[in-house]
This record gives sequence, C-alpha cells and structure tokens, in this order.
Amino acid sequence: MASRPILEKQLAKLVRGAPDPPSAFACQTIGAVLVATAEKLTHTHYFLVTDRASQWQLVTLNNVQAPEQYKTVIYAFADSTTANIERLQSGAQELLCQRLPVIEILWRALPLNKVDSLIFFEEKFQNDRGKEINIPQLYRKCQQYLGQNSTIV
Repeated sequence: MASRPILEKQLAKLVRGAPDPPSAFACQTIGAVLVATAEKLTHTHYFLVTDRASQWQLVTLNNVQAPEQYKTVIYAFADSTTANIERLQSGAQELLCQRLPVIEILWRALPLNKVDSLIFFEEKFQNDRGKEINIPQLYRKCQQYLGQNSTIV
C-alpha cells in the first residue's frame, strides 16, 4: 500500500502547481478520491513510456474471443527496467521512460476520454498481473465528489 503522507505531499505539490485557482480548487477537492485510489497501489511513483513531448504511450488491447472489442490503456511500471523493456519492444526510437508521482498520473489521466484504463504493474517483470484503474469510473467518482462540494465555490 502506498504511503498516505507521501501521497498527500504529492497532492499538495499538484495543487500548488495548478495553472489557476479553479484548477487548484478542483484538484484539492477531488484529492481525497485520488489519494484513496492511489492507496490501493503499492508504489508512490511509476514509470510511463512517453514520447519526447511527454505524451503517454497508448496500448490497444484486443479481446481474443471478441476481436471487435478492444480497450485503450496506459501502462505504468513500478521500475525503470520493465518500463525500458516495454519501450524497446515497441521499436520506436523516440520513446522515453518518465518517472511520475502516482497522484499526478491519476490527475492527468482524468481528461483522457479515449483511454479506458491505467494498468499499474507492481512487480518487476510481472507484466501479466497489473492493477487496473478504470478512468471513466474514476472520473465519475471525482465528478460526484466535486458535485457534493460545489457549495464551497
């Protein structure tokens, strides 16, 4: 389980770095949802495969039994070695591995409406067992939380 004090520091840094007061307020308000979600994970930082503009690499997963069904995911790795293996296997020379705080990953994933899930791989070389965070579901939880706290604005 990720450490709550570290997650709360990550949240505070995200709030301080918000581009404007409404963004800071939204981030602070849904912070409890982000921290609760991050606490289900093992690590406080993960490595993502990105391009040089820090755009996250998207992976399309196909359903073997129903090929017309697929979902788009983003992989997050607990260590740089596994992330680099994934990067190298893609064959794209311009890709990098970027270490990010888990709270920032969750926050930045919220507006990605074309992405279904984040898959967090908790152990080195264990790419067949990840923890899935459904992004639309997380978004709905955050929207509900913002709605409950909108009288503060």
